Amino acid sequence: GIQVFLSREYHVDRLFRERLHDRALLPMGGTVLLTEFSSFHSREALLATVEELRNCGFTALIAHVERYAATERALAAELRAAGALIQVNADAVLGLDGRYAKRLAWELLQAGAVDVIASDAHDTHARPPRLRACMERLSRKLGRELAEDLMNTNPEKILTGNVQGLQSE
Repeated sequence: GIQVFLSREYHVDRLFRERLHDRALLPMGGTVLLTEFSSFHSREALLATVEELRNCGFTALIAHVERYAATERALAAELRAAGALIQVNADAVLGLDGRYAKRLAWELLQAGAVDVIASDAHDTHARPPRLRACMERLSRKLGRELAEDLMNTNPEKILTGNVQGLQSE
């Protein structure tokens, strides 16, 4: 009963740009690219990449936006206005990625500037998913419906290529 989708997270660098222009990428739902930036990328670099992806027919899903020094609530709103989707890690919501990441994650959630919450799990020991705990915390603090949207409904829409209007819901 499990359906598997092939994709990956792309670190924005020279190789990523080569693959982008060669169309040698594995987007989710046909058009969404999970993009990761370095902590030193500037606001301008994030916005330029979102535009570059859009010009190539893709939508950027910006991974763990709470980790980037350039990110703040205003930038998240700009990124979304430019057509990007915003993802926050479950561990940040739970406060396991430090105070700054937790504060920014909750600020973005309360501002309605998050489209997806996911894990950044690499294994079941050092970085387990913790999605159930995150769902419970979100449900208590922001309501079950929003938690469902961020952790189930919106990711499913991305995987099935139904991202039109995702941000306005």
